[in-house]
Amino acid sequence: RAVTGRCNVYAERRGLAVIDRERLDRCNLVDEAVAIATVTPYQLVEPRDIVATVKVIPLAAARAVVEACVAAAAAPAPLITVAALKPKAGEEVEEVLLKPVNQWTKGEMGALMDDPDYWRTAGPRGRLLQDKARAWHDYFFGTGPAPEDETGRMLPTRPSHPIPTTPAPVRAADGGDLAGSVLGIGKRVLAAAAESGLSEAIRGLQGGLNGLQTGDLNGLAGVRSGAIGMDRSALAVDGIFGPKTRWRLRQTVARFGRAPVEKSFARSFARFRPSHRPGSRV
Repeated sequence: RAVTGRCNVYAERRGLAVIDRERLDRCNLVDEAVAIATVTPYQLVEPRDIVATVKVIPLAAARAVVEACVAAAAAPAPLITVAALKPKAGEEVEEVLLKPVNQWTKGEMGALMDDPDYWRTAGPRGRLLQDKARAWHDYFFGTGPAPEDETGRMLPTRPSHPIPTTPAPVRAADGGDLAGSVLGIGKRVLAAAAESGLSEAIRGLQGGLNGLQTGDLNGLAGVRSGAIGMDRSALAVDGIFGPKTRWRLRQTVARFGRAPVEKSFARSFARFRPSHRPGSRV
């Protein structure tokens, strides 16, 4: 909405800001009364980030100026878009596992079954994938025997629930946007890093994630666990925010929600702060 003579444009998803610079320049050259400012082209943006702002410099702009700007911006493609990031090879299934099975599409179920680990039942990840595939089938097709005709021939099984056709966005267990929740937790970690250093803050985050994973939920009443796939191994508390810590953070927020993760981080970080170590000086 327009306020204080400007209108902000917000990103609806995580991705890269793609800007048509030639059309943007044409808009800005129409008249000095109207200016459009944007983020840097191909900048990474998160949901609810401002990607552009349209500013009317004087109290009002002439109708002819506004119409000329609209004409300069007009084209089949939008002037500014956010190109969603595609998962890297091997990450697509991890994204699917962050969602409850009743939100999976047939395509997502197929991606899970195409994963090489799906057929390696001896490993923990293979067992997890097969358990999730079984849960998906049980939810949509039930657990009873397959229907048969009068001759005993098996008939096609019809879904007992509608199978989604469009992939659902990954959300935190509390219903919030997952990317936004993770970003909020990241800001808490950075605030702690300003006090005790980045490595100590990340160690606090890793310890807090391990605490939630192992059931150390003291003081976290009301935690609701989503029906998602979780890696059960403990994170190395090494102060390095690598791929494993990043994925565990997303998994844990998807399973428990933002507030429990922040509480567990705060409790864990208190143990890693230099002023709380045995023998440290305050």
